[in-house]
Amino acid sequence: MRRQGLSSGFITRLGADEFGIYLYNWLRGEGVDVSQIKFDTTAPTGIYFVQRGFPIPGRSSIIYYRRGSAASKLDEEDIDPEYFANAKIFHLTGITPALSESTLKASKKAVECAKNHGSSYH
Repeated sequence: MRRQGLSSGFITRLGADEFGIYLYNWLRGEGVDVSQIKFDTTAPTGIYFVQRGFPIPGRSSIIYYRRGSAASKLDEEDIDPEYFANAKIFHLTGITPALSESTLKASKKAVECAKNHGSSYH
């Protein structure tokens, strides 16, 4: 969205590790609002890989390293209702609410906040 000239922000938790710091700095460098990203000193930054065409040609495998990640600890307290005040669109992936019970609650709160502020959500 940002590269299309639109403002954008990201709500998540990253590990206070080298990878989390790299992602934070990269997003900030791209002009994404990172004010809602929190660092977690007790959990690593999550990641997943898509392995295309192996071991079966034409099929992909996904390898997740997200269990116990900082993002899986996102909770309702991480969602600031006022952050949605100027948002026109709110995008939520399907994986976020599936990471943990706390991310499910945070996702529901974020959707409710987006609706309350008149954002469309996807």
